[in-house]
Formats: sequence, C-alpha cells, structure tokens
Amino acid sequence: MKKSLLIFSVLFVALCLNFSNVFTYATGAPDGMTGAPGDSKCSQTSCHTGNSDNTAGGTLTVQMKDSAGNVVTQYKPGKLHIITVTVAKSGTAAWGFETSVRSKTTANFSGSFPSTNTTDVQFSNNQYATHTTSGSAKKTWQFNWTAPSAGRGNVTVYTAANMADGNNSSSNDFIYTNKLTLGENTTGIQENNSVILSSSVFPNPVKDKLNVSFTLAQNTLVEANLVTLNGAVVQRLYLSQKEKGTHALSFNMDEMPAGIYLLQLTANSSTTYKKIVKQ
Repeated sequence: MKKSLLIFSVLFVALCLNFSNVFTYATGAPDGMTGAPGDSKCSQTSCHTGNSDNTAGGTLTVQMKDSAGNVVTQYKPGKLHIITVTVAKSGTAAWGFETSVRSKTTANFSGSFPSTNTTDVQFSNNQYATHTTSGSAKKTWQFNWTAPSAGRGNVTVYTAANMADGNNSSSNDFIYTNKLTLGENTTGIQENNSVILSSSVFPNPVKDKLNVSFTLAQNTLVEANLVTLNGAVVQRLYLSQKEKGTHALSFNMDEMPAGIYLLQLTANSSTTYKKIVKQ
C-alpha cells in the first residue's frame, strides 16, 4: 500500500510540474527569448519543440508605425511609436510572442517599452514585450515603444513567436523569428518610398563628384536637392522628368564647404534622404 502511494505521489508531482511549465509560458515568455544577440530562443531551450524554426506555412509580421498609425521605415528620436506583431498558421490554437529593440551596432537595448501592462501585452524592465494570459488567445498584438534620443543610429526589432497546437505539451509547436531594421530619421521628415524603390550615393565621404543611383516604380518628375540636417535647402541640384526604371546622376561638390548634408530625392509623392559627408 505504501509503495502504491509513493508511486502515485511521484506521478502527481510530475504532472503538476509539467502543467505548471505549460501554463507558465501561456502567461508570457521569460526574458531573453527573442533571438537577439545575447538572447536565446524557445526552440533552443527545449521549452517548445517538434519543428524547425520558421517552418513553411506560417508567418510572423512586424511593423513599426508612427503615433498617427502610419507604417514607417525610420524612427523619430525620442518620439512614441507603435509596434504591431501579427502571426498566422493554420491548425494552431494558442499564440505568443516576445519582442526587444536593440542598437544595430552595439546590440544594446534601444529605446523603451511602457512600464504599465495592457490587457494583451506585458513588459519587463522596459526592455521586453510579451503576451499576457488573455493575449495568448490573440494573433495580433499592438504596443507602444519610445525611440532613443538622437544620434543612436539604426535599431533592429527582434521578435520571436510561438504558434502552439494546444495539446498542453511543449511538443509540435512552431517557432518563428523576425528582424526589422529601422533607420534614424535625422531630418524630422518621414520618408515615403512608394515611388522611389531604392537609392544610393557614392563615394561617401565625397570630395568632388557625387554619384546618385535610384530606381523608380513609375514615370515621374524627379527633384534632387542638397539640404541641411534640419531640412533647409542648400542647393537645388536637379529637376526633370524620368521614366520608370533605374537611373544615374552626377553632381559637382567641389565648391561645397566641408560638413554633413542630406541628399533629398523626391519623385511624385515619394521622398528619400541619404546622408552625405563632404570632405
């Protein structure tokens, strides 16, 4: 009889520990599971197993928005932004995520999350955002992030998500990761790149001749200006109609004083900026 009671006690404790582990992660991911430099991932710590990372058939989408809700590719220093995380995979029944934002160059935490949790999202030390218990029934989470002060450069938003089958075990879960890199908006003017698909400048730093390459999504009027970091026009460089496709322009920088400028390239409703160092 005593032997049977001992066996039953051991089994009961084991089951309690197993279910405790499962439900703990339903309440939010532990810190350090985003896949960022220095972080781990749930698939590496065996808390969720059974499939390779980023298995075909599922998606993890991360967007950065300004305070007005517009999707952006650059952050404004010191300003409030909105991060949206969305997951999708058929056959899954519970979902969770964790996000941290790091400096692209140093991998240190950059900016900060709120100190007050929401219904679906909770925060740890202003450095990690993850789902709450009620949030594990969601497939989309939205939360605020305040950008770092000026001069910090590019940041990367690291996100890992779990899409679980709901079988109350760590097996047959699906882990997805996402890295979203954002530039620092040094002009206070948000870029809109719907028409200018890509652009580059070289050499940089430049002494005399500056070469500019860009690709257009449609036929449009193109304007190129040299502006200060505050957006004031220093020199108007180019204004002409261009066809859809890739183009190259050259500008003489001989007479420009040494310093830091921005090349402002505008095409229809699209504007992009490239920082230039004049030697």
